[in-house]
Amino acid sequence: MKEENIVANIKVKTTEDVKFGSKNNETKRLDYGLLFGAGVEFGHITLGASYGLGLANISNYSDNGYKESHRVTSISVGYKF
Repeated sequence: MKEENIVANIKVKTTEDVKFGSKNNETKRLDYGLLFGAGVEFGHITLGASYGLGLANISNYSDNGYKESHRVTSISVGYKF
């Protein structure tokens, strides 16, 4: 997993392997959610956009109601031959 944070106008990049399991510092393996999307075609050109809403809490850490889930936005452009 790669992470990029900006603290006091300083960019900090970190990389670490995702660990799966049931400990507080590990991530649950099961994730599920909803995907919404739409697309259009203009001749040979296709355009699309979608949004993924993670419904599962993938964190094992739950103090003070902490939850972690995925949110994904995507845009696609294509050409049909």
